[in-house]
Amino acid sequence: MKKIILIIAIIGLTLNLSAQSQKLKDKTLSNTEYIAKAMDFNDLQKNYLYKTMLNNSHKGYEMRKGLSKEERKEVNKELRKELKTSLSIEFSNDEIKQIFALLKEKKELDKKQNN
Repeated sequence: MKKIILIIAIIGLTLNLSAQSQKLKDKTLSNTEYIAKAMDFNDLQKNYLYKTMLNNSHKGYEMRKGLSKEERKEVNKELRKELKTSLSIEFSNDEIKQIFALLKEKKELDKKQNN
């Protein structure tokens, strides 16, 4: 009986983690498409942006678990710095500034659509 309960709990946890992971992937893809279209990126640039942003999103999700609002702000600052550093491999400083401006714009658009 204990084994059945344990198996059900593991399956439920796995499904929950999979759904959260898919949500991060969908949001990252949406943001990447928006930025790539606005900046006229080629497929390589778009792919690099997607992978970099997805890695940052997954890391951020894990790091923010159980933190207070102030602690999350600090984590977000660190993640933003890391994202800028990763993006600087492929993009110029001006492009990175534009990427972050477009991310902010997309976030505001999504917020309006959800309200």
